[in-house]
Amino acid sequence: MAQPWDEYLGLQGDDKFNWPVVTPIVASLLSKLQAGAAEPSHDVRRRLLVALLSSLSPSSTSTSSQTLTPTSPPSTLYPILALIKLLGRSAAGSEELARERGLTILLTYGGLASASKLPVKRTKARRDRDEGLGITELGDDEDPAVEEDPLTPMPRSEERDPLAPSEAEALRSLCNVLMLHPAAREAFPAVLMEDRTWLHGMVRLLNVPGAGFLAGRLLFLLTTMPSDLVAELVEKTDAVDLLEEYANLYLADLTSPSPSVNASLTSGPLPTRTDILREHFKFVYNLMLQYGRLPARPGRTPPPTAPSPAPSSTRTDDESVSEMSDAQTDDGAAAGDTSPVTSTANGKKKRFWRKGNGGSEDGDAASNTSTSPSTSPTISTLASSNPGPGSAKRSRSPRALAQRIKSAVTGSKSAATSTTPTPGAAHSVTTNNAPTDDGLSSGELSIASVSYFLPLFKPYLSLAVLLPLDPITSQNDGKDPSPLVRNALNTLLNFPIQLEEMDGYDLSWLQPVAHARPAYPSLSPLPSRLLELLDKSTKAWFPPNKVGTTAEGKKTTRLPAMPDELLSRGAGDANRAEEILGPIVLLLRKVSLLTEPVMAMREILMPKNIDRTVSLDRRPDLTGQLVRLLSSILLPNTAYGVGEFIYNLCDRDATILSQTIGYGNAAGFLQNRGELIPPPAMPEDEVDEEEEREAREKEPRRWEEGVSKGKAAFPTTEKEPKVSAVPFPPSATKKVVNPITGAYEDPNARPAMEGMSEEEKEREAEKLYVLFDRMAKTGVMEVENPVHKARKEGKLEGNKEEREREEREEKEREEREEREALDELRRYKERKAKLAAE
Repeated sequence: MAQPWDEYLGLQGDDKFNWPVVTPIVASLLSKLQAGAAEPSHDVRRRLLVALLSSLSPSSTSTSSQTLTPTSPPSTLYPILALIKLLGRSAAGSEELARERGLTILLTYGGLASASKLPVKRTKARRDRDEGLGITELGDDEDPAVEEDPLTPMPRSEERDPLAPSEAEALRSLCNVLMLHPAAREAFPAVLMEDRTWLHGMVRLLNVPGAGFLAGRLLFLLTTMPSDLVAELVEKTDAVDLLEEYANLYLADLTSPSPSVNASLTSGPLPTRTDILREHFKFVYNLMLQYGRLPARPGRTPPPTAPSPAPSSTRTDDESVSEMSDAQTDDGAAAGDTSPVTSTANGKKKRFWRKGNGGSEDGDAASNTSTSPSTSPTISTLASSNPGPGSAKRSRSPRALAQRIKSAVTGSKSAATSTTPTPGAAHSVTTNNAPTDDGLSSGELSIASVSYFLPLFKPYLSLAVLLPLDPITSQNDGKDPSPLVRNALNTLLNFPIQLEEMDGYDLSWLQPVAHARPAYPSLSPLPSRLLELLDKSTKAWFPPNKVGTTAEGKKTTRLPAMPDELLSRGAGDANRAEEILGPIVLLLRKVSLLTEPVMAMREILMPKNIDRTVSLDRRPDLTGQLVRLLSSILLPNTAYGVGEFIYNLCDRDATILSQTIGYGNAAGFLQNRGELIPPPAMPEDEVDEEEEREAREKEPRRWEEGVSKGKAAFPTTEKEPKVSAVPFPPSATKKVVNPITGAYEDPNARPAMEGMSEEEKEREAEKLYVLFDRMAKTGVMEVENPVHKARKEGKLEGNKEEREREEREEKEREEREEREALDELRRYKERKAKLAAE
């Protein structure tokens, strides 16, 4: 049976270049394959691609008059390039496209050389910025006549896609090849270095509707791995300016009274402006990530002059984000801003680091802290702020504070051996990135390196706040509120928290955003959006009223169920949950290093008067979701990010963390950090200071007697635990918080062992014995097994079998002693009788 491709593969010699004959044959084959008439095998696919590439290659053995060129008639080029795209959708059989020759052909016919000659529109904002940097001369491709405001839409002529249909097909084929063949991504940078116009053509197309999608996708795939072209894209092209212009145009349309953009992503053949924006987010993420990993080199172009840093306002964070790998994932009237923003008379940002003398800089109402950074006004009743005896005096400078936080975050030895973070290695935000073992740096952008990307910070932050969330429908379960917002958050993660040190709100993580309507009015727009996203996502992933399933397949009776019990095992749910929740949690962790939002978020999530009738991990709200996520095994990255976020809310103090969420909920996280502290005293050992004072006033004699016996009512230092010193019991109506669960103790609750049979008590005792034995062997806690201790002290009450055996042994001993006594009595009588007879 004849196949559709037989006629084309049967062409011989110069007949393959007789385009009036070949073109209809190729067009017919294309239409039949598109209709699904047949599916070529891997070998046939390979032969077809070799023949098609030969007709396009400049090195063809045919005469030059017969060889196709990029300027050949579009009617001839389109069927060939469209067929190449169709055949290249499968990795098997399309290896020829992934080789250097195939990549070169696709780049040649992709129209990138002509696109590189497109003029760059020099907007007013860019002109002002260039003048501020001392750049007065225009480039050869810049048009000095166009000086629109960046928020004014470009003329309609500029919105026309400059790519011909055949050129677009060639670039689509190139995208498919780079996605399907890792070897093609490795060879792609070397191919681009042969002709820099291809790279500059991609950059010029970034802000062009239609073609901007393909350009963004290609640049995203190019930057999935490090290469010399990364530095060229950042330092020697207009990529950042074009990305900024597109983002500002999108923002202007999005916030206009009658927006024309649809903020929803599409999967059709014609990408929308929103699809282009998503590719921009992904490209910028990879570009910043790879640029931060570049080693310092002598010939590297210095960055533009960065804004002068003001006094530090942050607690620095050593952020490292793993490389995103979603290459296979297929824009008025000013409204009043409701976000709370404080400013000073000179227009500079307020500084949010907390001072140690009862106030903060610029009159900010911050907490009253001493030399330790582990104090909070909202939880000052939970732990003392004074350092323990013998502690070293610490600097109150923001740089020293940043060093202590970095030491704790990176898990250095000083942080692992102390409850309160101690200073670690010095960290300067202006130093070059230290290279790793593979010659690359850690990936964190310094303030100097990030200067290239600063124009993108404000528009991307505004987009993350203003982009609408997808409504929950039958097709959308709400687990991913907005993939586009998630991409924007991923990009923001690459910006260092030290931007808060710069002057001006445009570089502030807490900057106001016009038209924003924060879900939490007490927070700035970005932290509010993050909490909103986290609340919606966790409710969709872990419904409080849904019954979970254990690892053994049993239904759980405890509500709310734990996150791991609600995830489908083996269905990829855990990976998808990590992908969605990860950027939100990591950015929350970064923003919570700033004092102003952390105080507001603490009041929202864990206020001083929080309801403790149930433990926090049983609450159905966002607080409960966060506490439950702390113990997740299937979501390790999310659990770590949540733990660091809550730890920041608790001033990075292990004692405050334990007292806030309960020692049982905090122990696992503290153990992973190497900062596990001993369990706190149980409620019966605690007495309220108010009750102690009342007792002393009522019966001073008994009070003095109690003190004279060593039961001091008040500790000598605020760091010492409050121990019961009064010979009076706590009030029966006083609510006592169990330090293990973090919930109120029920005064009417029955003892834990009440109503249990002897066998049940024995099983519970065996479980505790095994638990203590495991902890002793693994070194989790240096604690003596209470069974061994009781056995040494003779206080151990054995189980039923042991008691029965002891009773038998005792009975046998008594019987033996009775027999021995009778025998002795008998012998005595015999001796007495013998003596009498004599």
